[in-house]
Amino acid sequence: MAYLPKSKAPPLTFERASEVLSYCPTTGHLRWRISRGGGVAGAKAGTRCNGYLQIQIDFVFHRAHRVAWLLAFGRWPELALDHINGVRDDNRLANLREATPQQNARNRGLCRRNTSGKVGVHPIMGGALWGAEICFNGRGIYLGRFQCVGDAIAARCKAEKHYYGDFARQVSEVQSDGLKI
Repeated sequence: MAYLPKSKAPPLTFERASEVLSYCPTTGHLRWRISRGGGVAGAKAGTRCNGYLQIQIDFVFHRAHRVAWLLAFGRWPELALDHINGVRDDNRLANLREATPQQNARNRGLCRRNTSGKVGVHPIMGGALWGAEICFNGRGIYLGRFQCVGDAIAARCKAEKHYYGDFARQVSEVQSDGLKI
């Protein structure tokens, strides 16, 4: 295929993706069916970009999880794709689900400045108390003040299950002193 500027490149179709890639839904790996550039047929496809895998096909970059969805279902996802476990390069089909932008944001990771180990839990009065809150439908909901971080985290987890359902962030159990078990 001749080089086309990005704006004039035809959209990636299921047929073209199937021609150049194979996808294993249980491992999440995409592999080249054909030898290209420096790669050989059978080699894993994709390079890392901001934690995600991206694949260049016909001079256009595509997110690997979206290409995996295309190959698994024969169509592009209608919504955003959420990585259930939060690992951006884990493209197993069981780890991908369609989500609205709001649902996808509910499964976000920690900010690097977070000191509690849980989104929505923060110290009050220099760490003497801990506050917990959650945002749902554009509205902040204050969950209370707690003596220990573990109680604040438990309140946040309970609220996530109530408000977010299946899109609540998956975390390990936390003891009352805040240590993960």
